[in-house]
Amino acid sequence: MAEKTNAVLRQRRPTRPICATCQMLKIRCEYKNLEDDCESCKSKGVGCRYFQSAAPTEVEVILEDIGFDATNEPRLPLGAKRLLVKFLSSCSLHSALDAARTDSECDQVVEDLKSKWRNARHWVLALATIDMSLFAIDAQSLFRINSFSRKAIATSGIATFLGFVCGTWFWGRYRSLQPREFMTRARDIYGSYAFFALSARLPSLAVLISMSALGAFVVCVAYETLPVLTIVLGSIFFIMMGLQFIIRGSEVFYGSILEAFLTAARWIQQLRDKARRVAIRAPSDLPPDAGEHSQADGRARQRESS
Repeated sequence: MAEKTNAVLRQRRPTRPICATCQMLKIRCEYKNLEDDCESCKSKGVGCRYFQSAAPTEVEVILEDIGFDATNEPRLPLGAKRLLVKFLSSCSLHSALDAARTDSECDQVVEDLKSKWRNARHWVLALATIDMSLFAIDAQSLFRINSFSRKAIATSGIATFLGFVCGTWFWGRYRSLQPREFMTRARDIYGSYAFFALSARLPSLAVLISMSALGAFVVCVAYETLPVLTIVLGSIFFIMMGLQFIIRGSEVFYGSILEAFLTAARWIQQLRDKARRVAIRAPSDLPPDAGEHSQADGRARQRESS
C-alpha cells in the first residue's frame, strides 16, 4: 500500500524526501541534506526525522494540495488534527513520546509513565480497601445510607476494579522493557503514540472517578446528618477556591454596567445638544426690532396718502 501511494504521489508532484515533523504539519520540507535538519524544523527548534524507504528512489513525498489522498482514505482537516494533538498533549504524555529522540529522552518518558502507573496502583489499592469496608456497612448503622450513597459506592468499586486491571496490564507488559523497545511497542497500527498515550492514562482516570464517587458518598451521608453545616462549609470552600474568578467576573459585570450607563448618558447629552441647536435656529432671521420699524413705516405711508 505504501509503495502504491508513493508511486501515485510521484506522478502528481516531484519526489522530495521529508521529515516526520514536516509530514505531520503538512508543510514542504526545505532540507539541505539527509544528515542535517531541514530549515522548517530548524525554525521551530525541533529535530528532523527523515522518512525513507529501503531503496533511494522510494521516498515519502508531500503535496502542496493537502486535500489529495492517494489511498482515498478519510483524512482529518489540518485544524482538527492540530486541535486533537493539542488535546492529547494536555491530558497525556503524547508530546513527550513524540518528541523523544535520544536514549536519555526515551528513558525519561518511560520512567515518567512507570511512575504514574505505580502511583495509580497504590491509590487503587487504598481505594479498594475503603470500598470493601463501605460495602460491609449495615443498613441499620449510625449513618443513614440512601440509594444515591449505594450507587456512589458501587461506582467507586467499579472504577477501582477497572483501574486495578488496567494498571496491572500496563505494568506487566511494559515493566521489563528497555526504552527503545518500549517506544517501539507503544506505537499503534497507525505508527503514532496517540492511542497509547490515551490508554496509558486510564489508571489515573479510574482513580479520579473512584475518588469522585467516594467523595459524593461522603457528602451525601454528611448532608443526611447535618444539611445546613454541609451547605455552609461547601459554599465557603468553593468560594475560596474560585475567589479570583468571582472577583474577576464581578469586575467585568460592574464594568459593563458602568460602561452602559456612560454610553446612555453620552447619547442623551448628544440628543439634548442637537435639540438646543434646532431651537436656536427656529426663530425668524429678522432682528428683534424689525417688527416695530415696519409698523412705523406703515403709519407714515397712511399720513402721506391722507
